[in-house]
Amino acid sequence: MQVIEANDKCIEAMVVLAKRTYEQECMRLSELAQDDYTDVLRDNITEAVKNYSGAVCLDKGKLLGYLVYNKISKENGEDVYSFPVWGYAAVGEKKDQILSRLFEFMAERMVGPNPAQFRVQLYAHDTNAIWLFSCLQFGVELTECIRNTMDPVHENCTHNVVELTTEQIQENWDQIWGKLLCNIGPHFTGSPIFHSGVTYNEDYYKTILNTPGTRLFVAMNEAGQMIGVMTAEKDMRQFFINDGDYKVGNLYVLDEYRGQEVAQDLLQSVNDTMLLEGTWKLIVEHFTANPQARGFWDRYFKSYLFTMTRTIKSVY
Repeated sequence: MQVIEANDKCIEAMVVLAKRTYEQECMRLSELAQDDYTDVLRDNITEAVKNYSGAVCLDKGKLLGYLVYNKISKENGEDVYSFPVWGYAAVGEKKDQILSRLFEFMAERMVGPNPAQFRVQLYAHDTNAIWLFSCLQFGVELTECIRNTMDPVHENCTHNVVELTTEQIQENWDQIWGKLLCNIGPHFTGSPIFHSGVTYNEDYYKTILNTPGTRLFVAMNEAGQMIGVMTAEKDMRQFFINDGDYKVGNLYVLDEYRGQEVAQDLLQSVNDTMLLEGTWKLIVEHFTANPQARGFWDRYFKSYLFTMTRTIKSVY
């Protein structure tokens, strides 16, 4: 096996492997769209090879695997390299060996004076790849999950759930922020998540809710008071997520109403609203270190992707 830098001559073979890897995930997860994404994958891979960097593994001229990243950023003094889910593939019985060689080749060239963080997205059912990167000292940080809106969440909703207009959000902002959304940040930054990458302040949530396509749903008690909240927003970060699909999140229910299926009523209402509008899939992303998220979202959604990370301190 020979590992070299990715180049234009490898792109078509890389597209074939990318399609095959996605199709293997579709076989394990019927909720994923089984459309032909050849052109999208070709565009993504071509851009990554030309503008960033990557590596390919060859054997007698045949492509056995590849690894490419499509984003470089700076976070807390670290050089962050992001590898999308279409940015890796390997075939054959030596898949783990191929991916290991590819990462070794790239990391040797990418780790320098500054700490380097690698963020790799892997298909949730690609157990060989997940195990390999675990051996390479990567840890799972996030999961992205999907559900079919034709599937019910639960029956007999008991709480009134309404979608607020932009005007209603502005009029009721003191309650929406001061009573509900303000509690999410401390949960994310506290134990056992300890997430420090985002400042979950009032401006952060105002930005989210002012983004075109973002929608806000609130659950009310019998007195008409807000007791829970959930957002739904357009999200097309993955090549197989369609324009009509929504990502849900920013879920919070007041402590005194926990255990009364308020969260289920919120999700059922959002699900039914989207279904009536012709949306067939809902997605959600959550921290795997969040026990509440695992307990709730994973009951109604199925994982299709994990984000694994590793930070390597400077070797100089």
